[in-house]
Amino acid sequence: MHDEPEFLEALRRVDHLLRSRGVPYALIGAVARALYGVSRFTADIDPLTCSPEVLAADFWLGFGPLPSIARGDAEDPFLGVVRFGDPKLPALELMVGRFRWQERMVKRAPELAVGALRVPVVDLADLVILKLFAAGFQDRSDVVLLLNGMDRGKRQLVASRLRSFPHEMRVLWTELQRHARREGELQ
Repeated sequence: MHDEPEFLEALRRVDHLLRSRGVPYALIGAVARALYGVSRFTADIDPLTCSPEVLAADFWLGFGPLPSIARGDAEDPFLGVVRFGDPKLPALELMVGRFRWQERMVKRAPELAVGALRVPVVDLADLVILKLFAAGFQDRSDVVLLLNGMDRGKRQLVASRLRSFPHEMRVLWTELQRHARREGELQ
């Protein structure tokens, strides 16, 4: 997936910075997918936090080169994103969530081993929900692939958590499970 030493160094730096400043986070995106058995080449690290203070430039003073900070508008599913541009390290985008459900995902994220590090990573059910929420073509494909690693209990957990989400997400979840069954990717 990545050149391991550079990848782990980027992850270590981000983990240390966020924890030292009391910012809860959990990895989503490529790292989380890979830990749950779905890897494809992407050179990025995507932590999710719901702590808006990271969108202030002074939060990053002393970190090194200041990252770029973009705020989302009212239609954006995120309050903003903090992008780090160190060309020597994998791309890093700290996503800043705006919803309580995203905050709950961060709080319940288990710590998993990534190389020699232990870092919070959204659980499998929450990763699927994030993908259903985004609902892009690649997100839908990722859900079908993630279904391979899900037993019946995990699929039921997704369905249970989806009860408080829009109807369209529950319909998409049902459709993707049917697709996976037809393709022989789900028992």
